[in-house]
Amino acid sequence: MHIKAVIAGFTFAAVLGGCSNVAKSNGDPVVQITEKPQRAHMLDLRFIQHPGSLSNIQATANFVVDNRACVAMDYKRALGGVALPPEHNVPLSLKKIGPDHYEAVFYEDALRDEDYFGLGLCHWALKFVTVRFQSPSTLFVAGLSDDEIKAEKPEIHYYLNSDYAQKPPVGDKVFGEKSRNFYLPKMGPQFQAILTAR
Repeated sequence: MHIKAVIAGFTFAAVLGGCSNVAKSNGDPVVQITEKPQRAHMLDLRFIQHPGSLSNIQATANFVVDNRACVAMDYKRALGGVALPPEHNVPLSLKKIGPDHYEAVFYEDALRDEDYFGLGLCHWALKFVTVRFQSPSTLFVAGLSDDEIKAEKPEIHYYLNSDYAQKPPVGDKVFGEKSRNFYLPKMGPQFQAILTAR
């Protein structure tokens, strides 16, 4: 499947809708989209050897303002008083192209740089693509970092079949392990989610 063909049929503005660059009442910037984004990627998602049905399969492109000098000092603070940069997630439209196989287009330049705080342009940077999916009992998460997106190599995330059948006692979600060696054979069968950007 050619990316250009997918882009032609993809109405990006419908995903986010129009908005202003003024700050919301809670202090968060109102994010604007790029009307004609250019830097497209294709996300390829495959599930292998899962022990049962998967549901609520969703993907997002996760952005962060990467120049903190544009962010007001009183915007948000982490422990220790560090100013946190604004973040914004863009839902992706996953298309099923085969059994346990999905694709979605995402854009590096999906968000428009704006002066949100009167301190100069804030520049958005794509940091992750995140995938979430569920078994009847458990929420699972997989993802690609910005470096993995640029590498354009398959990233395999491993999960335990036992976590599919029953939610683990700790945490509200299960993140995939990228090394099969993390889960010892004695822990039982595993399934995979394979993510590739191209």
